[in-house]
Amino acid sequence: MPQSIQTYIDMGSSATKCLYWHGRPSLLHLDPQVARLNPTRLDRLMLGGLTSQEPEDSAYVMVGNSAYAIGALAN
Repeated sequence: MPQSIQTYIDMGSSATKCLYWHGRPSLLHLDPQVARLNPTRLDRLMLGGLTSQEPEDSAYVMVGNSAYAIGALAN
């Protein structure tokens, strides 16, 4: 089961800012792109199959059963 983190997100038009807690507070400053995430791509991301696992390159949000890529992952 994936671990949960507490997250606050500002999806602004100039950038997406995300403050999250995962043991300690951290900040992400991302490109403003947001896109629905294909379930296959989400599966690959969860299994570590994408080339980069940096938070800035692999950020997504779950809303109910839908996943949305944020920043570089949305490109």
